[in-house]
Amino acid sequence: MGEQVDSLKREVYQLASILDRLTPSVAIGVVTFGDRKYDKPVDSFPLTLVSGSAGNLESLKKYTEKVELQLGLGDGDNPDQPEAFLRGLQIATGMNWRSDSEKKMIVLITDNPAYEDEESASINAARAFFGEGGGRMVSTVFVPRGNSLDNTESFLKSVAEAGEGNFVSGGTSITS
Repeated sequence: MGEQVDSLKREVYQLASILDRLTPSVAIGVVTFGDRKYDKPVDSFPLTLVSGSAGNLESLKKYTEKVELQLGLGDGDNPDQPEAFLRGLQIATGMNWRSDSEKKMIVLITDNPAYEDEESASINAARAFFGEGGGRMVSTVFVPRGNSLDNTESFLKSVAEAGEGNFVSGGTSITS
């Protein structure tokens, strides 16, 4: 997913800038997730108000610029396809969501599913986030690659359905 990660790194800042022009109050958080076999398989940029704040936009840009393929901090490796999807979703749902926001959207972009023993919990986490109301939804984007597991698409569709969001397949970036 090297090309996709590089594209996303560029486009997150562009998306934040566009959203800032479209609405008077936008907050964005980013959660990056890799393989759970690392000491720290997930990293995040906290939900931060970016509307009207060049400093916050620049902080978001700096965070995304340091994201790398083969994410994983500390000791470990990435010997298999499944990802720390559940942990990434848990961090996203647990962010400090503003009570006055009309929409609270999570978009998960990946080339592989959660670990098999975490698939049901991932679907339930999306369902629970949506169930809290207040314009919440979870959408998924499948970026297929040659080594994507066969069940990735059906898993991501299930997560999006449970989160009352959208499922997109074949996209290589936010704007695809």
